[in-house]
Amino acid sequence: MPRPKTHISVPKRGKIEVMSSFPKKLLLTFVLAFLFVAADLVFTGGSSHKPIVSRPTHVPTQVPVQVPAPPVVPRLTNQHQRPLIGVTEDNANLLYAPGSVSLPSAFQTADLALSALRPTYVRLLVDWAKFQLQPGQPATLAGTVDGCSRGQGPCLPYLWLKAELEAIKTRQAAGANVQPVLDVYGTPAWAAQAQTGCDPPLTTAVSAPLSKAGLLSYQQLIRDILALGQQVGVALPYWAPWNEPNTAPFLTPQRAACRTSSPSLSPGEYARLVKAMQATLNPSGAAPGSHQLLLGELAAVPGSSPNGTSIPEFVAALPKDVVCSSKIWAIHDYAVWGAYQDRAPVKALEIGRASCRERV
Repeated sequence: MPRPKTHISVPKRGKIEVMSSFPKKLLLTFVLAFLFVAADLVFTGGSSHKPIVSRPTHVPTQVPVQVPAPPVVPRLTNQHQRPLIGVTEDNANLLYAPGSVSLPSAFQTADLALSALRPTYVRLLVDWAKFQLQPGQPATLAGTVDGCSRGQGPCLPYLWLKAELEAIKTRQAAGANVQPVLDVYGTPAWAAQAQTGCDPPLTTAVSAPLSKAGLLSYQQLIRDILALGQQVGVALPYWAPWNEPNTAPFLTPQRAACRTSSPSLSPGEYARLVKAMQATLNPSGAAPGSHQLLLGELAAVPGSSPNGTSIPEFVAALPKDVVCSSKIWAIHDYAVWGAYQDRAPVKALEIGRASCRERV
């Protein structure tokens, strides 16, 4: 049987584009196939949060729904070897259960299209830099977001993460088996270390490693989100410490010197984040298994470069206690019609985790 081809391309600005035969009006979400291989979960990523100052001109009207007891955290298993579907969606207006709120017709259409996919996971992007501008003040987890798609209409403002969790709750109340996945990225300028090394042109603090004080604030952000989940009544079982830490747009410098032979710095910085998140989510004495880390969130770059670290190099440089701290890993690959890319990112990850076999 001929080997199926994968059509892959990396779009500009790090945003994933997944093309399909759906009408463009319905493609307001990035559809992800979650491939489970040796308990490794494959995700894709990106963000388009745009905070605005004004209050919403229209907020969806909540329709009363019967709210069941808090959901039991499911295990990430795939016993029937079926692909599980998830979405990365920035717009809370597309996450409500159909009929649970009053929405303009354009959003109703897109909401129904998303619902037809029956996603098991909704990946929520926590763009920390945009929602905590000052130290000593909590992140505005209910800050106003314009509700547009990359600045394009239709737009319908909503209250960021609070609204996203409330929307997911309506789906759970309607009987859907859907769970949020939290993915943090974006360093606030006040939380950044000085960036010294091979920094690309126009580098900003948003991709900088965290300072010591920044790391403590990162842990407080996690606690604040946990409290929000309790307030809304939605379990938050799955957490990714940082998005695409092996690429310069999200973590830089990748290397001290601008040559591939210079050892990668990003695995060490990522290990700090993993340990800080793990200690916050599962402190000593906490019930085991209530929160799970989604490790990696790595971009499947074709190879190492001065501003990027390949998956094999990245995983090999991580401490073993970090590599083996979770069975769930994520890799981002990029697909578009018309370009064939023959690489095996999952295989590269499995090689890097070979020493953890006894723990899987």
